[in-house]
Amino acid sequence: MAGIDEKLLAKLGEEGLGNHDNVPKLGRELGFNQTQISLYIETNYSGGRVGTKGTVKLLFDWKKKTRKAEQVSTLRAALTMAGFEDLAEEYFPDSSSHPTDDSSPDLTSASSTPDLMVTATQPMPDLVSSTLPSSPNPGTAPVPDQTANPSVDPASVPSQSSGAGGMATITAKQIIFLSQSILPSCYNVFCTHLGFEFAIFDGVKSSKLNDIPAALVDILNRWAANTEGLLSDLDKALTAAGCTRLVYMYKGK
Repeated sequence: MAGIDEKLLAKLGEEGLGNHDNVPKLGRELGFNQTQISLYIETNYSGGRVGTKGTVKLLFDWKKKTRKAEQVSTLRAALTMAGFEDLAEEYFPDSSSHPTDDSSPDLTSASSTPDLMVTATQPMPDLVSSTLPSSPNPGTAPVPDQTANPSVDPASVPSQSSGAGGMATITAKQIIFLSQSILPSCYNVFCTHLGFEFAIFDGVKSSKLNDIPAALVDILNRWAANTEGLLSDLDKALTAAGCTRLVYMYKGK
């Protein structure tokens, strides 16, 4: 069976998917890791405006590493699993009614990888219980003597809920995701907009041996424990720190 036609794939990326909130979920269904997906989404926000280049690149990189005979069924299933049932039906109603591409050799997924230069992030450890210090102001909490390995206490972080006015709060899984996704260059300004003083967040970073993901887990735990942990406040801090793309990504975690 021939592969998916490139013009159809480009149309799906540009007109069908665009920069929808579920594009990261589609990326996961297609086998990409979170670091790769973050780079694709970041490409959509490059140039000072929201575009679709990253989404299109994700689809074409996936096509390169997928056997032609499996492309239609795999993409159709991934679209459905990611919440794009209408697009799956529109673009791939059945295996014989869409344009195909016979111009390139068949590639196996076992020998190809997405065309991206990525840096692997340090995997975060399993969640373990820990006691978090509390104070009226998160920015004035003392810096405890901690190891470089971050920990998240699910009991100390409210479960995401939507109460009156949609007052959703941060979850432990979202803390892990953000700690792995926020760029080191954004650490200081992000912590500042969360309400922490420089001495606090710099001290946390030093106690974690400059391991930014570990420091962010600590910072976000403190923020959640000593404030209401509202996602609306977190969105403001992320936006002010130049991490707008993450506002559209972490809520599904």
